[in-house]
Amino acid sequence: KRSLFIVSAAELRREIQRVLDDSIAVFRSTEFIALWVALLGVVGAMLAAVLDRTREIGVLRAIGASRQQVARFVVAEAAFLGLTAAVGGVLAGIPIGFVFVHSVGLHGTGWLFEYYFPAVAALRVSILVILTAALAGFWPGRRAARLSVTEALAYE
Repeated sequence: KRSLFIVSAAELRREIQRVLDDSIAVFRSTEFIALWVALLGVVGAMLAAVLDRTREIGVLRAIGASRQQVARFVVAEAAFLGLTAAVGGVLAGIPIGFVFVHSVGLHGTGWLFEYYFPAVAALRVSILVILTAALAGFWPGRRAARLSVTEALAYE
């Protein structure tokens, strides 16, 4: 009625590594999708911000701001959104990662694994998020820079 399997320690380690790699692969595949969603979200937010502040942009241009300065301002604001998201993601990811490692490790293998925060990976993803957000602000920034001063001042 009961089955008994005999495996070497090396085979057991390989199987555990495979289970963990498969579990982590699910999260890695969502990174790309999350970046695209973030890119579209930042583009939408920045376009809405440009529309909402059209008159303000007109005033800035009227008092001497160049088109390039307006575009840089929008890109910088988008990059700041990315920085905020990266910091929030890291702060939320630390406890989530801890729970994930302990629950998957304990329930998947019966063993308790030590949690290690991947600081280099977090830094890499954070930089990627900030650069993606800045890139997402490029198109709305160009749109803001192209606004006519007279039309922007008359906008309500």
